[in-house]
Amino acid sequence: IAQAQQAQQGDNPQLPGAVDVRIIVDISGSMKQNDPQNLRRPAVRLLARLLPDGATSGVWTFGQYVNMLVPHREVSDAWRDMAIAQSDAINSVAMRTNLGKAIETASDGYFTGGVLSNTHFIVLTDGKVDISRNPSANKAEANRILDTLVPPLKQQGARFHAVALSAEADTEFLRKLASDSNGSFHVAENAEDLSRAFLDAFNAAVPQEQTPIDDDGFMVDAGVSEYTALIFWGDNETSTNRTLALKAPGAAAATCAVS
Repeated sequence: IAQAQQAQQGDNPQLPGAVDVRIIVDISGSMKQNDPQNLRRPAVRLLARLLPDGATSGVWTFGQYVNMLVPHREVSDAWRDMAIAQSDAINSVAMRTNLGKAIETASDGYFTGGVLSNTHFIVLTDGKVDISRNPSANKAEANRILDTLVPPLKQQGARFHAVALSAEADTEFLRKLASDSNGSFHVAENAEDLSRAFLDAFNAAVPQEQTPIDDDGFMVDAGVSEYTALIFWGDNETSTNRTLALKAPGAAAATCAVS
């Protein structure tokens, strides 16, 4: 096991109260090159599975226009199933990168009665703010986002966790978007890093309990009734040696292959 992050639950799990996570996903045409395997889909599915019951969440996609892909609702098994199913609609066909409009739409106070004190925006984009062929208009829009749009959201308690995909992303702008709102910034240097970057952004928004790895293994306390393990394999590992073994106290290890 190269790296693992785990979230565990006992009989009385300690989860953040009323956390609100709003996921904003870029579907502009450049994603065909920067996310050719469309790993945005499994990344969104991963977050949907990890969000705790009682949280609220929604998913918006954006290019020139903004679409609410998954309605903003309280997280439940039904919501997770809907989010997982709707993730198949994430594509790379849109024109432009109208991030400002996406933030305006996703931050509508209607969703939580005007309360954003525990709202976290996870933003994924591979490009720069692009609303026009005119570079001056794009620069002015980027400044509007940072100087006019974000400050009142931050004052209400909202935070932005930006994930930049590709070297073409405006990392300076995205880093400032995150830092100005006391959020987090992550770079996925290639498409394969996207799920991990999304997970890091999720942990910044909804911190999870983690278990340390010792000698390629980890132990789970007997009081834990449910456990979720997320496993990331190292670059030098191949499909022939990707195996996991689960062992109950006093029992033989049960080995299963992982693709």
